[in-house]
Amino acid sequence: MTRDQMIEELHAGICTVVFDKVDGTERTMKCTLMEGAVPPRTTDKSDTEYSMNVVRAWDIENKGWRSFRVDRVKSFT
Repeated sequence: MTRDQMIEELHAGICTVVFDKVDGTERTMKCTLMEGAVPPRTTDKSDTEYSMNVVRAWDIENKGWRSFRVDRVKSFT
């Protein structure tokens, strides 16, 4: 699945993403980009550091913006 496809799915609903974190541990995150389900994003320095290999989404369980690297995704549903 491409980054653009993941973003499209995140805008459509809540997705479960299983990925390896930078420290090597596995993480399962329920997240979304649905309008109305996420607070407004503010632009800060960290936003400019994200590349086309990273997806930033709202973690619905931890109620915060989180990111994952596309090349570390094991499962996306």
